[in-house]
Amino acid sequence: MRHALKELHSISGDPSTGDKRLIAIGPELADLVRLGLTLLEEARGTDRARASKAAEALVPYEIIADDLVEQAMLSAERKHLAATRRALDRARKENPFDPDIWNADGLTHLNRRRYDEARDLFQEARSMAASQLPSLHRTYPWSNLRVRPFLRASYNLALTSLRTKDPARAVQLLTQCLEICPQDGVLARFLLPEAHLANGQPEEAIAAYRNCLEGNLFDLPDPHFSGAAALFSQDRIEEATQWLLHGLALNRHIPHALTHPVDFLHHEFRGVDSPGYAAAYARDHKHLWDSQARRWIRRMHQDPTLHQILNDPQLQDDPTLDWHARQTRAEQLRARLNDPQLLGRLV
Repeated sequence: MRHALKELHSISGDPSTGDKRLIAIGPELADLVRLGLTLLEEARGTDRARASKAAEALVPYEIIADDLVEQAMLSAERKHLAATRRALDRARKENPFDPDIWNADGLTHLNRRRYDEARDLFQEARSMAASQLPSLHRTYPWSNLRVRPFLRASYNLALTSLRTKDPARAVQLLTQCLEICPQDGVLARFLLPEAHLANGQPEEAIAAYRNCLEGNLFDLPDPHFSGAAALFSQDRIEEATQWLLHGLALNRHIPHALTHPVDFLHHEFRGVDSPGYAAAYARDHKHLWDSQARRWIRRMHQDPTLHQILNDPQLQDDPTLDWHARQTRAEQLRARLNDPQLLGRLV
């Protein structure tokens, strides 16, 4: 934007256009700026090439910075820390006002458990993103690109707060995410129940898990299983069993992954009903299942009738199934598991 203002100042001769204030602009506004400058030079008979150059100055920096962030994250995944740092430093030079660069930098530290550095970077990203929003006291649709960096930074800061034993801060941040953007493009509502649990609020956690069961493009097993663990911890055994059965309809491998050693690298992710997804769930959520809860789910899983249903040959993993076929199969399995006699025996 500063490059564009400089060019505009030289074209118009208006000193006010030379203002060096930092002006936040989202990528969705680039076309509008280009149009505005072109109209300006047409109206004043100035050099079209120079006006076009002023407008185009906005776009390449955004694209280059995004590419550099992708390079940085790929290098971080491969443990190439020097390359990660070079790419992020270059991205900052190309676009010094993009909060997502700080977000990406924070993630590289968070994944290495460098929580202090991660927290500082996420807080910087969040403050920068907040300054680029018209207001923090209104709601935005997820389609509004300007709100996304703020939501991402808030979510990442909440995750860092959870890992550093500050669940109250995590609850506050995630709640604000949902208030500002109820469409929840960052999936804050899926982390909120865990934050409530860590904050000693089991009833709020159960209500939050229940909220995760609705409004999804497709059903996920995670809130069913994690909600079952929360209900079990409150001695609400019948409800916990119902939630567990619903979760089994979506992924029948999770009980085994929770109760046996699993090498995540040996499982390929092929959808929410796959062994790979179960391994990932166990890796990320096993801490929600204490030893008593794991014994309970192991006993449940060994029930002869339930074992027979879950090992039906028609349920064998088939990576060729599309999303609709998987959903249909899950509904059929849920109907078989929704048996009052089975529920009564398991309870």
